[in-house]
Amino acid sequence: MTSDPAATSASLRALALSRTPEEIGYVPTTWGPKVFGVLMETGLKTAVFTLVCFFDGSTSLYFSSGGGVIGCGEHEPVKAAAKAFLSVADKCAPFLSPTAEHPLPEVGHVHFYLRTPTATLILHAAEGDLREKRHQMWPLYYTGNNVITVIRKLGLL
Repeated sequence: MTSDPAATSASLRALALSRTPEEIGYVPTTWGPKVFGVLMETGLKTAVFTLVCFFDGSTSLYFSSGGGVIGCGEHEPVKAAAKAFLSVADKCAPFLSPTAEHPLPEVGHVHFYLRTPTATLILHAAEGDLREKRHQMWPLYYTGNNVITVIRKLGLL
């Protein structure tokens, strides 16, 4: 990694978007969840924040300007919230589109990247539509934000 905080955050994001299921110990089954990782990115005026959750509860939150927290899933409440987020993501996955590109969202927009063994799926949405429940994927937004709330309540952020 580099000593530039923004470059470090970009590297961590790229890693989350490129790790294979095998690299993180995910073994797909015919009966179980297909989503092994979720990124929720929100465009703010000063930066983009990226929430990353994997199937085992590992959770990190970083900012495109640098900084953030890694290893939040070491705390049981975060791990439980992350697993709930992945459960909702798994239900939403059939409605998302495959992508090979991973742009950051614009201000006021949210991108979800759902990692499956066969594809990375994407959803673009206006944050206001998600927040006001005008977008059908609002449950994904709310469960992702719950993970962040738990991280804050534990004083990790």
